[in-house]
Amino acid sequence: MCLLNLPPELTLLISELLCPRDLNALARASRDFAYFFDPLLQDRALIDPKVTQSVLFWAAKNGREETIHKIHKHAQHRQIGINSVLKNRMLMIAARYAQVDLLGYLVHSLGADLSAMVPMYTTEDVPYSLGSAIYTKTTTALHAAALCQDDVVARRLIELGADVNAVDGDGASPLHYAAWNPTATPAVVRLLLEHSSKTETEDNWHGRPLHRAVGFGNIETIKLLLAYGADVAARGFSDKIPLHNAAERGLYESVVLLVEGGSDVNARTVTGWRPLDVAENNCFDLIVSDTTRYREEGRRGSKQRKRNRESLLM
Repeated sequence: MCLLNLPPELTLLISELLCPRDLNALARASRDFAYFFDPLLQDRALIDPKVTQSVLFWAAKNGREETIHKIHKHAQHRQIGINSVLKNRMLMIAARYAQVDLLGYLVHSLGADLSAMVPMYTTEDVPYSLGSAIYTKTTTALHAAALCQDDVVARRLIELGADVNAVDGDGASPLHYAAWNPTATPAVVRLLLEHSSKTETEDNWHGRPLHRAVGFGNIETIKLLLAYGADVAARGFSDKIPLHNAAERGLYESVVLLVEGGSDVNARTVTGWRPLDVAENNCFDLIVSDTTRYREEGRRGSKQRKRNRESLLM
């Protein structure tokens, strides 16, 4: 501990030659070092934007409210504000990493904006940022929670005032994201629907949450959307109704749910294609035979199907 025995002025001069990582290592070495170097680290964090971002993002990822609070208070003392972009990205990071207890502090004390659109991931998250464009587009934190199927985070964000019907740059709502996830479970979808998420919001390609759920064969999500009145006749990309999408992909169980929900097996696109034609074109014989049977039977048993859908709402 001889460094602390030096005159403070000399120690300060030495600290100027150290990078933030070295200062942080010294601060962690002992309580005395922490007491001496912590203000220096806070000053350095506020002066250097890269250091500020690195420290705050690390704190958000790991749920370190105390670290964020100290830097925030130090910034106020120095009359230096933490910019809104950093605040909003911290909220996104905390949501992504399920730091539920930190969300309230970020919104109420730090002033993070629940409606802010920021990238879900950055280029620092290489596996994700290179894997799919959906991870780098700008969204709200609730969109991220919906995509991650984290109903605990989603519920907390809604409690804090997040808009369940906010749309991203592509016109997609959190319900679109929850329905899009191929591993979707009904918890987030049910949560959003219970908080008045609209089933008929169209994205920029005219797709609705039901189109997305059907496209990935998310059976439980399809059931919930139908129970909440999602329109089986809604036209999406290429003028297709959800039944076209299910038939096109050979998703038998989805086809059954949609037909039982009142979808028209003879609905034609602008080019004249029926769901039956799509299934035939893709050699899905079982779907062809069953849709033909449903067409012949008409809508017999519709009352029982209605009762089945209503039971999902209980």
